Amino acid sequence: MKNKLIYVLTLVLYSATPSAAVLVFADFNDLSPGTHAAQAGGTGFDTPPWSGTGTIDVIRGDLTAPASTNYSLTQSGNAHSIFGDYKSARQNWRSLLTALTGDTVWFSFLVQNKADSSRGGISFNQSSWRVGSPRVQTTGKTLYIDGATGSGDVFIAGETALVVGRITVDDAGDDTFDVWVNPDVSGGEAGLGAVTGTRTGAFFDATGITKISTPSYASGGGATLDMICLSDGPNGFADVTGKQLPAFAITGIDYDPDALPSPTVTLTWNNTGAAFYIAKTSQDLIDWSSDLDDSITPDMDERPDDGDYITVTFDLRDGVEEDMNCLYFRIEK
Repeated sequence: MKNKLIYVLTLVLYSATPSAAVLVFADFNDLSPGTHAAQAGGTGFDTPPWSGTGTIDVIRGDLTAPASTNYSLTQSGNAHSIFGDYKSARQNWRSLLTALTGDTVWFSFLVQNKADSSRGGISFNQSSWRVGSPRVQTTGKTLYIDGATGSGDVFIAGETALVVGRITVDDAGDDTFDVWVNPDVSGGEAGLGAVTGTRTGAFFDATGITKISTPSYASGGGATLDMICLSDGPNGFADVTGKQLPAFAITGIDYDPDALPSPTVTLTWNNTGAAFYIAKTSQDLIDWSSDLDDSITPDMDERPDDGDYITVTFDLRDGVEEDMNCLYFRIEK
């Protein structure tokens, strides 16, 4: 085996993804100025329109994310957003055409507080104008996640903020909200940096996310909301930020037949931010039951200075037959 050439094929496989991703999007540009309730529009919603309160209006003008975020979802058509001005908590809600049931749900929205007391954001699985939880919203200058505040002084009145969130759904009831305010999305999920706020609890059952709501209120005027987007697909981060990352693939292969005590192969692949990866081999591209390593964690990266990729060297002494001519590799996440 030591002096034979190993041929490799860059195959990848996403794991634990839904069979059909769900994308929900509302930029309100397909609605008419005036009362938001009783209007429909958007993508991924059920036929019945928004319901709830008469205190939230469709207003003229789009919000634009800060340039530093490199957010690249675009808008077209009439420039509209929504805004509520009632002093007490109010929201509109709407059912989704298909529930978001993936293990990971990404979401984003643009928000601009009118005053330091403004409230506005999105909430989940509610059927009332009464604002409840779980929700992610501004509470004045502070980020509020389901009953607990995150970092303070992250929202500035009159300035638009981009809110990006990841919901990790756990069957044991330990669902997690991780939320970033004005992150630079150009580095993908792995490059988001420290979260602005996080919250764990039993937020969702097996039915997933079936409704979303748009709270906007405060005595001095609520928050303007725009570009609400949610996705539970394998490309969820790109769906809600517009940041298209390179395809998840093996990008580098270095086979060393002279390594001692046995040949090695060094593989490099895109860092997707996954908690762990699995390296598999096959002789025929059919049977992928052989694992090189089934618990590769990011701290095993041999080139940590390059955060966009992960590089790991594998010993080929086990699972490789002497008369083998070809060996194919695959990375799973």
